[in-house]
Amino acid sequence: MNKARFAVAVLVLALCAGASSAAGESISWQPDEPVACQQVTFSFDPPASDVTETVVRWDFGDGSNPATTTATTVTHTYSSDGTYSVEVTTTRGVEVLTYTRSVEISPGDPDSPC
Repeated sequence: MNKARFAVAVLVLALCAGASSAAGESISWQPDEPVACQQVTFSFDPPASDVTETVVRWDFGDGSNPATTTATTVTHTYSSDGTYSVEVTTTRGVEVLTYTRSVEISPGDPDSPC
């Protein structure tokens, strides 16, 4: 298999796996109504059948570097308000599973810069 076909196969697996998973229900955060410049704690709790490896990649949707960790709970601070797409990627055997959920970040206190 050449590299182009392999890349397409991986992308298709990721899209199919993400679409068939419980996507947003597996990602949660605290506080429930986060604001800009406030630390948010994200948790990833997939169905047990979806994960066989513990490496998780977190993309917070704000242009920051994704975090790759074995932790299923991480913290992140958004510097501005908006709607961000949080994406968690993990594996089940050779399948790549992607979970996505949107988080709404409200404006922070203008007198408290990040």
